[in-house]
Parts: sequence; structure tokens; C-alpha cells
Amino acid sequence: GDTLIHLEPKAMGVLCLLAANQGQTVSREQLFQTVWDGRVVVDESLTRAMSQLRHAFDDNPREPRIFQTVPKTGYRLIAPVELFGDVATGVAAPPLQTAERKKTVLATAAAMVLAALLVLLLIDSDFERAPPKNSLAVLPFVNMSGDASEEYLSDGMTEEILNSLARVDGIKLAGRTSSFQYKNKQLDLREVGEQLGVENILEGSVRRAGDRIRITVQLVSARDGYHLWSHVYDREFRDAFAVQQEIAEAIAGKLELSADESLLASERTDNLDAYTWYLKGNKLARETNFRNAADAYHQAIDLDPNFSPPYSRYVWACLATWGIPVTQECRERAEPYIARAQQLNPASADVDVGYGLIYDILHKDYVESRKALERAISRDPDNVFALMNLAYALTVTWGEDEQAIKHHARVFRLEPLSFGTRITYARALAHLGR
Repeated sequence: GDTLIHLEPKAMGVLCLLAANQGQTVSREQLFQTVWDGRVVVDESLTRAMSQLRHAFDDNPREPRIFQTVPKTGYRLIAPVELFGDVATGVAAPPLQTAERKKTVLATAAAMVLAALLVLLLIDSDFERAPPKNSLAVLPFVNMSGDASEEYLSDGMTEEILNSLARVDGIKLAGRTSSFQYKNKQLDLREVGEQLGVENILEGSVRRAGDRIRITVQLVSARDGYHLWSHVYDREFRDAFAVQQEIAEAIAGKLELSADESLLASERTDNLDAYTWYLKGNKLARETNFRNAADAYHQAIDLDPNFSPPYSRYVWACLATWGIPVTQECRERAEPYIARAQQLNPASADVDVGYGLIYDILHKDYVESRKALERAISRDPDNVFALMNLAYALTVTWGEDEQAIKHHARVFRLEPLSFGTRITYARALAHLGR
């Protein structure tokens, strides 16, 4: 909104350090050593900084939503935050050369965290608290294979089930980026439902043994934790697509929605090696390892030239690299690949997004790029990648800020826990002076 919130440098430093260790207790000694450079100061200095942070974010210490006091120890940031670089990993940075540089780094990182938290707290107040009817979050399935290298399979099955459910008319899905924030975390499902703004949660596990696969799923009400439905699918791995379709149809039935079987079955391959490389590419892309992801998609295409999804995903991975130069190999393959994807699946929103990237990045044809992204959104109104790219273009290229804000707001509703979403939305609002 229009409220200016002033934070003193030490409060900003405390915010940065807590965010770098989100979910973990930071001792008072660590805070004094890092933020106050180890100087001897009275405890009231830290108490004052925490009081200022709580006031800025309207956080009640008795019922904390953001900053939790750990008695006789320190403090913990409990709000969901996602960070970049050294701050994100929690790895100690190399010794800074000057105190001034240290202040700059702390202030910059804290400003990013501040922007994200402000968007989470202030913008969210404009949204409806009650979750939409027939809304669902699919949490990352647990890898039960006992082999960490099989993680791509459990993650991939989660994403493919999400894709199948996205084709069910009337269902409202939480975004995959926000859903994957809960990977390897044990949380109360009612709390998860509240954070993601959904009525129901689907969770499960995947175990592969040779050519057999076992997928266990259960549907739970996020309102009261009530168990709605569960099933165990014990099949051959080659039947993975059929299982995904059956799960989508079962969920649709429980929510009293109709599933178009022709849409659910539209993108399949009988080549298990091609499917495996495709899932590996998806995992690499989620980890922002785009060049290796593109290589994996290329492997999938070589193994099954009639398998549609890897073509458009290859284009995404090799073009949407945010500053990394586009390789010559990508320039040569992008257009033939997206044309083949369109031939295989003319109604795919992902194909339209691929064309949007090609027109924008390779040809600087912003008119055609906009048309392609708008076409993608008309086919799939919840396509986050299309919404974000179009919102950016509307601001930077077209100067249509109000329209861009609408797309940013939609992305924020779909991906409420994505740090990138919050920062992008915050910048757009700041651009309008809000």
C-alpha cells in the first residue's frame, strides 16, 4: 500500500540473518557476532531490533506468524521464505574485505527478504481467505525406493499427476513451485492447506523395483484432516501413464467433476527410456540446471520422436535461462522442435509458450511473442510460466502496467510461496508507486 516502513540498519541485518536460516533457531550470540560485528552491546539492542521487526510486520509475539522467540536461546523466522545465492544455502560467505561491504550485502539481502515478506503479508490481505471450491494441492510424492537417484521418479510422477489434474475442468490447483516447498517436510496438513489456500491435499509415495512400480495416494481434507480417499496402484512401470490417468479420474470423481479421458491421455509414450529421460529433464529444470535439462529432453526426443512434451520443454530449458547466453545448438533446434511439438499436440499451451520465447528471444518480434503468450493463457489460464512472461513483457515492452499487475496477482494466487513470484510482484507494484 502507501505505508512507508522504516527499518534501522541493525534490524535489517537481523532480518537477513534470520531469513538465511529460515526455520532454524539463530542464537543471540550468533546475531550479536554477525550483525553487531562481535562488539559488546547490551541485550536491549537486540530486543529493540526484534520489536521493530514485529511492529513492521504486525507480528504478535504471543501468537507469532513470522518471528518466534526461542526462550533463553534466540529467535527463529517461521514464515516461508525462499532465497538466492549464498544467503539461500546458509553457507558462510568468504570474509568480507570491509565493514562497509558487509553492511551493503546485509542490506541488499535483507531488502529482498523484506520485499518478499511484505508482498506475502500485505498483498495477501486483499485476497479471499476462504479456499476456492474444488481446490487441491498435490504435495511431492515420497521416494520409497531406498535409492536417492530415483528421486526424479517420485518428483516426476508428482508433476505428471499435476499435469493430468490440470486438464480436469473445474479443479483449482496450487502451483507446483509452492507445492514443492513442502518436499521432505513433516507438517500438519491443515496448516499446509491454509498456507496454499486449498480445500484438499493429495499426497503419496512411489516405489520402483525393477519393472514394477507401486504408487500409494491419499486425498485428505485440509479443513479438518479427514481422510477422503486412498488407493494403492501396483503395476508394471510401463503402465505409469495409465495410473496417472486413473488417479486424475478418481480425484475428479471425488470432487464431483468430469474428466475428459481424451485430454488426460493426450501426451504419452510407450518408450520407458524416453519417459525416464523426460522425468530427469523435469527434475533438472526445477533445479535451474537448464543446460543439462535440455540435454535430457533431447535424449527423450531421440528415443521417441513422437513423444510431444520433451520438445516444448527443451525450448523452455534452452531459452529461459535468465541471462545465460543461448547456445548455437539451441538456436538451431528451437524452431524445428516447437514446430514438431505443435504438429503432435496443436492445442498445447506449452507449445504456445515455446513460440512466445522464440519470438521474443530469438527474433525480437514482441508482437508475435505477446500473441503466443496470450494464446497460451487462453488455453490454460493457470499456466504460471505464460502469465509471468506476459506480465514482464507488458511492463517492460508495452508499458501496460495495470494489465501486468492483474497477471502478477494471478500468479501470486497460484504460487503464494514462491520467492520469485513475490519479488516480481513487489517490483511491479513499486514501478507503479504503490
